[in-house]
Amino acid sequence: MELKQILRVLQRWAAVIAGVVVILTAGIYISQRSVSELYSAQVRLQLTAPDRDDVRLVDEYRYVNQREEATLARNNFTEISKSDVVYESTQTILGLDDSEMDYSIEVSPIHDSDFVVVKVLSNSESNLIEIANVHVAETIKALGNTRALSSEASSNSFSIQLEESVASLEAADLALAQYLSQNQIVSLDSEIQIEKEVIETLEIQKARLNLDLSQSDELNSAEVLQARISEIELQIEQEKLNQLVAEQSELLSGIELPETLTTAQRNNLNQIANSISNQTAELVELRIANLESQRDQLLADLDSLEDAGTSNQAVLEIDALIAERRSNLARLISLEPEYNVLNANAKGALETYELVLEKYNESQVRAEVNRGASFVQIVDEAFFTSLEPSTTTQFVLLGMAVGLILGILIAFLLDYFYPNKPSEGNKSNVRDFNEKLSERVAIQPLDDNVENPAAS
Repeated sequence: MELKQILRVLQRWAAVIAGVVVILTAGIYISQRSVSELYSAQVRLQLTAPDRDDVRLVDEYRYVNQREEATLARNNFTEISKSDVVYESTQTILGLDDSEMDYSIEVSPIHDSDFVVVKVLSNSESNLIEIANVHVAETIKALGNTRALSSEASSNSFSIQLEESVASLEAADLALAQYLSQNQIVSLDSEIQIEKEVIETLEIQKARLNLDLSQSDELNSAEVLQARISEIELQIEQEKLNQLVAEQSELLSGIELPETLTTAQRNNLNQIANSISNQTAELVELRIANLESQRDQLLADLDSLEDAGTSNQAVLEIDALIAERRSNLARLISLEPEYNVLNANAKGALETYELVLEKYNESQVRAEVNRGASFVQIVDEAFFTSLEPSTTTQFVLLGMAVGLILGILIAFLLDYFYPNKPSEGNKSNVRDFNEKLSERVAIQPLDDNVENPAAS
């Protein structure tokens, strides 16, 4: 389509285009005039990346993008701020009527920063600052409660696992305690170590005793005992011989004394001789008895040594203790396989219990931390109330532009369905028609006011 044709269409349907522009602009203006004025209050927040909201039994590495986490938290904050729960809690706290709850929330992040502006819009200025502060505070609280749901679910799951781990731990400990009580032991590892140390100590004592015996003058040896026995027997025989000599002397003393001695002197001498004889006999008997006792003791020691095949009784006692300890050590070692299984079960149950308990406590703490929503901080409370700027002019200009475009489209549509015709009274078309007709019939052109029969 040529430019002349476009201009002709616009000129022909100019009234239609103007009408569309006027009607659309007037409608927008009237609708904007009917809208009441809006008041706003703003709250400035700092919203950073939150901590992890769940607790897992087995820790694992997880890549975290701080910017994405902060964006996700901001989106969650925006959705929760527009929820009915927050509106209802705000109304309950401030005691507002339903007519005062006709306000809206806009959350706008400040680019390239962690700050967020929360704007509260309302038709009334009354209580707008209080509404903004309470609504933001309740939004943060609701966001924290929402984030705490994951930790609370983990806590509930861990509480069930904790009960199961406690039951397993009690069963494992009971089985181990019964096994220890049945075999009369407290700690198998420690008792085995004690038995080994006792055996080692006894071995050392035996070695030292044998060393002392080897370094002695062999007084306790069988040969020495036999020599001493022989010596004692010789002494016994010597004492018996001395006793015989004494008896012989006593018999010889019965010879008559000289006549020069008086009777009293004789009696005194006889008494002294009898006393000496009695004392000598008693002394000899005591010596013989003592020697016989020593001989019997040495014979008994010699028999015991010969029967035992060793040269000292202390060594025999130490060997007996060593044998007893070795037997007990063998018994304890035989208990190790089953003890190790029971002990491993008890340790595994304890480790599981401690892990689940740690995760349970961590989930409890994390739930409280998430409930606090510390990653959202109020920097400035609702610090002003202002009248929102009017947008009537912008909408009117926009309506004019849209009306102009719409009018042009309608003009082209009308021109397509209703093209130009001579009967419409267009004088220029009639003049062109007359000129062409006169050229063909070679007559004078008709007057413009005369009706053209061909046109009719």
